[in-house]
Amino acid sequence: MATFTEEDLIQFQQIFKLFDRDGDGLLRLDDIRKVMQIFNRGISDLEISNLLSELDPTGSGAIDLQKFITLMANEVPAENEKDLLDSFKFFDRDNNGVISLSDMKILYTNLCEKGTDEELENMLMEADYDGDEALNFDEYIRALKAT
Repeated sequence: MATFTEEDLIQFQQIFKLFDRDGDGLLRLDDIRKVMQIFNRGISDLEISNLLSELDPTGSGAIDLQKFITLMANEVPAENEKDLLDSFKFFDRDNNGVISLSDMKILYTNLCEKGTDEELENMLMEADYDGDEALNFDEYIRALKAT
């Protein structure tokens, strides 16, 4: 089981909120699959179902934030350079070496259906240290560490 810092826990809370599309405080099978994709964990529906049955003995088919953190502690290795690069590549939808506003819009549309154009632009501007309207890998790392 991985040990996480306070920053990791804050990041997990933010990820949880991002994927909790209906805001009910629960993540379901599809949500968990998408989270695992971000962390480059190829995980089958059967594996997710098995994890859910361990974390959700009542069989509701969903987990809350606390159980999500338990899942992350069991399933996601502590981040190293390769893990971070893999997650960056996931966000870099057009594989051009930067995360652009269009990459962010695609992700938000496909993953969580939240976020107005203005909100996405603000998120990008906050992390875009060089002002090129896109995040390179270094800016991405800085943004993760700032959360």
